Amino acid sequence: MREKPEAVIFDLDGVLVDTAVFHLAAWRRIAKELGFTFDDGIAESLKGVVSQVLCKKIGGGRVAAREILLVTPAISNLIREGKTYQIPSIMQTSKRLGMITMNDTLFELVESKQVEPKEAYMRSVDKTSFINKLRERGFDTSFVEADPLTAPASASGAPGQGAPAKPGAAGVRR
Repeated sequence: MREKPEAVIFDLDGVLVDTAVFHLAAWRRIAKELGFTFDDGIAESLKGVVSQVLCKKIGGGRVAAREILLVTPAISNLIREGKTYQIPSIMQTSKRLGMITMNDTLFELVESKQVEPKEAYMRSVDKTSFINKLRERGFDTSFVEADPLTAPASASGAPGQGAPAKPGAAGVRR
């Protein structure tokens, strides 16, 4: 077994198949490496995925940010049809079942002041969405303003996109 796996993959009988560094975005690649195809029934045999990353805590130490995917009939259909890019949307609408995306967990850690926004951003799998959520809630995002993928729109840009909060400005949270 790898020294510090982020995912442990078992078959239906509970037998260890593999360990892997894992995120939802990479699960298809791993399934392919293990020799699974969608025709092999992975859509029916996969029951769930839990992945985690360790983030540096404010004040020292580390805290785990987890992503939890439980395979429902809707998730199985998306896997079977090769539409795995839609899985995060299903996860968002299935929180009551216990699913949570990595971005949501990271944001919770920032809001609870366990992790700095920059640390959470660095661990995020959907950086654009994550930074937009930080901005909406008034967190300082000056650490990404040089990044063209996440920089706010200019005055001639998309409606509703205001200027980013400046460090020390009223209402800015840290």
